Amino acid sequence: RFTVFSNSATVGQSLLNIRYKNSLIPGQKYRPMSRPQKFWFVLLTVGEKWLRERSHSLFLNHPAESNARKARKVLSILTGLTKVASLVNFLLFLQRGTYPTLTERLLGVQPVFSRPQGPRDINFQFLNRELLWNGFAEFLIFLLPLINMWKLKASVAALFSPLNELRGTEGSEETYCTECAVCGEWPTMPHSVGCNHVFCYYCLKSHTIADICFTCPKCGTETGMIEPVRLHELHQS
Repeated sequence: RFTVFSNSATVGQSLLNIRYKNSLIPGQKYRPMSRPQKFWFVLLTVGEKWLRERSHSLFLNHPAESNARKARKVLSILTGLTKVASLVNFLLFLQRGTYPTLTERLLGVQPVFSRPQGPRDINFQFLNRELLWNGFAEFLIFLLPLINMWKLKASVAALFSPLNELRGTEGSEETYCTECAVCGEWPTMPHSVGCNHVFCYYCLKSHTIADICFTCPKCGTETGMIEPVRLHELHQS
């Protein structure tokens, strides 16, 4: 009542600005579906599916020689013929581009736009922006593995850290021995690379593995022989 019978369009077609046209009447002017077409359209689309799904339960309790069983066999034959006809109609639709379903071809109705389609101005700004960012992301994915992040981090730390090549005062020496030059925490398993600064073993080993040219981020001393720092040296300092 509120779909095909009212405006010759289903609910989905109404959302897409589409409705059925009676193509049996020639002419360019729009002709709505006639009442017989609407009736047979509902019967073939809804009634046929309901009868096919309910046929098994409707004819189940009848004897094998009854008319109901014969009607079920006839219905099965008609269902097979309908599938073959639907396949032929689909091939014709691919060739000619009209009547996508068998019901529409039998009734002579075609889906058309409810309002004429005007020229559309396609804006590619969003597409261009997406392509730009996707290309930039792919470039970063290719570039980042080639960058030694450990070395870059150490270089930045050395750039912003004050370089103090003098031996400094007593207070500075105490800082050198009680603070890791990389993480800034109390050195765990303290080791040295030949300068006055102390490193955690994990910090020093991970940096030297990542960068063979690792230098001290505090004074810029190149990595020499990695040696552990004795505990009594820390207590004396």
